[in-house]
Amino acid sequence: FNAFLLLTVFSCFFALFLLIFKGRLRLFGQGSEPIPYMNEMIIYILVNNPSNLIEYLYMLRNKPVKILDYGFSTFGLQLICVTVPIIIGQGVEVAIWGLIFISVVRLIWMIALLKKYAEFKISFPFIKEHLMLGFPLIISTLLSGSAQYVDGLIVSYKFDAAKFAIFRYGAKELPLVVMLANGLNSGMLKEFSTPQQIKKSLHDIKVKSKKLMHILYPISIVILFFANWLYPFLFNRSFNRSSDVFMVYLLLIISRLLFPQTILIGMKHTKVVLVASIIEIILNVSLSLFFIPYYGIVGVALATVFVYIIEKVVLICFNYFKFHINPNDYIPWGVYLTYTSILVLVFVLIDHRIINFVYS
Repeated sequence: FNAFLLLTVFSCFFALFLLIFKGRLRLFGQGSEPIPYMNEMIIYILVNNPSNLIEYLYMLRNKPVKILDYGFSTFGLQLICVTVPIIIGQGVEVAIWGLIFISVVRLIWMIALLKKYAEFKISFPFIKEHLMLGFPLIISTLLSGSAQYVDGLIVSYKFDAAKFAIFRYGAKELPLVVMLANGLNSGMLKEFSTPQQIKKSLHDIKVKSKKLMHILYPISIVILFFANWLYPFLFNRSFNRSSDVFMVYLLLIISRLLFPQTILIGMKHTKVVLVASIIEIILNVSLSLFFIPYYGIVGVALATVFVYIIEKVVLICFNYFKFHINPNDYIPWGVYLTYTSILVLVFVLIDHRIINFVYS
């Protein structure tokens, strides 16, 4: 209940911020054009964010089937509510209201779960502890999550609107990698909260990350082969360079499937994660500006890949030197290095042909 209150309060603060400054906010890379549908976005933030607790509540109560039921029902309904208005010609605004409607449904679902599982009592000690542990993670997530936005800002500053559009359409990770990696990270956090079972938890995360590697690396490698064909097919030949950016972003799997941050967050050492994120954002800007003269908009994506890897290396070293946690205990190096080598080799071979074509 108190976690729900915190989510609600943060959502209200952010919605209020947007309400006050909505007349001054502009889309970067689009001149002075104001952000469209701002009022709808404010409503969406208010009703959607607090319901994000649903999956975690089911996870902590060890109800994976309930997570599937919730996911299929609400996101299936979301697909209908958002796409049908577009298909029948009602326009984007009606689709956005469809998104708001399903967010209200999720909020009602969340309140029903609170009535079932939670005690409606404000606990200031819990809120204080939650904020102390969570504040570094809030800033860390803000910094790490803003990496792609920072990339967009750099591109919009250095290039024209056409190049920005090409970058924006290409700067996307493979969703399956992000979802499954984040799912494993979230699912394992509670396992590291008990010092007595850390050894077992390290073994578990090694086994589970190995399984993810066997699934996600082959998929990423296959998609690399088809990326150049996929973008012109889905859009048009003007977005051919978007596939170059997308292929670089596929390399983010190299850092996504390492989980030193899971150990640190589970052990409540969140400040370390914050420091790593600060280093990440500084390096991201620096390397992006360094690579742009050599690789253009692709260099911005390349900088992001390098920075994410560096961040994970920093956290792995911290685990080793501070807590004497050997990387071998939670990283399946054989599988990881084999798949990474194949992925990078395939990327280099494909990219070499692209560079010869584009820059000749």
